[in-house]
Parts: sequence; structure tokens; C-alpha cells
Amino acid sequence: HKEKADDRVMQIYGSDVKPFLIQLEENDERWVEHTEGAVAEVIPKEFTEGRRIMIREIAGTSPRLIIAAQTELEFVHDPGVIMLRPNEGYEQMYDIIELYLNSSVCENHVKYYSAKAGKGLFAKFTLGDIRLLPLPKLEKITPEMFEEASRIVDNLHSAKEYPDAQCKQIDAFVETLY
Repeated sequence: HKEKADDRVMQIYGSDVKPFLIQLEENDERWVEHTEGAVAEVIPKEFTEGRRIMIREIAGTSPRLIIAAQTELEFVHDPGVIMLRPNEGYEQMYDIIELYLNSSVCENHVKYYSAKAGKGLFAKFTLGDIRLLPLPKLEKITPEMFEEASRIVDNLHSAKEYPDAQCKQIDAFVETLY
């Protein structure tokens, strides 16, 4: 449906996931009836709302192979989107994970772990691929690093795009985490 109504939930596609932003094309809102009997399976609320990180299944272009955005919007998504949440006790890692996934540091790791991405072939990610990535270790992150990550992410979320200078800032920050 093109219009919102009771029992309808917004739907996103992989192409709607941009770095640090979930953005549908202008005038392209999609709403699905998400109730028993209207769909084959009602997706549990834990997957459709609350804080989570969305990752585009199809690889981006170098130097940002993974495209990820943190969100709290309520929506359902197609299989072209991978949703993740940090494990219990690691909730403070959202900003760090989002910065890492959108960094060139992550690209180097992706190329190491993914034969297709390393050879420049058409690459699709799975949750298993994402789990192989060496995320920064929680115990090595100082309160100041968390504050800096939060500041960078807040600035990125308020912008609709990010220039090369911000890409370099992200990469420099993520490098300090290792």
C-alpha cells in the first residue's frame, strides 16, 4: 500500500539502507498489512521495532563494502536486509558497531573473510559473514571512546550524507579501537 493505516507497518528494501540512515526514495513509502491472516507469518516485534542495526545484504563499493544504519523505526524488511542487535550486556556498542561497519577498516576485514568481496566479485552478505568480523573488544573501549563514537554518530544521523572528511574521521576513529 502507498498509504499508512491501522495494522499497516512500513516496509523497507535493502536499497533503503544507506550509511547511517534508513531512507526511502521520495514518495516511495510502502505499507504492508502485518496481521494474522493478512500475511503468511507475523514477524515478532523484537525484529520490527526497537533499537537495531540494519545492514544491506548486497555489498557496496570500495571503500565501504558494508552499508549499515542504526534505527529505532518500526518496519518490516525484505531479505535484502540483515538485522542485528548486540548481545545482552553489549548494548552500549551500537554506535561503535555502526561506525565500524561503515568504515574502511571493516572493508579490509571483509576482504579477508569473504573470497568474493576480496576478488571484487558480486558479493552478498549473510548474518554468518557478519558474525566473522572482528568487532572491537568491549573491554578495550574507554568511556571517552564511547562518548566520541556517540558524538560522531549523532552528527552523521543528523546529516543526509557524509563527505570524504567525515569518512576519514570515521576511519581514524575506528583505527583507534584496535
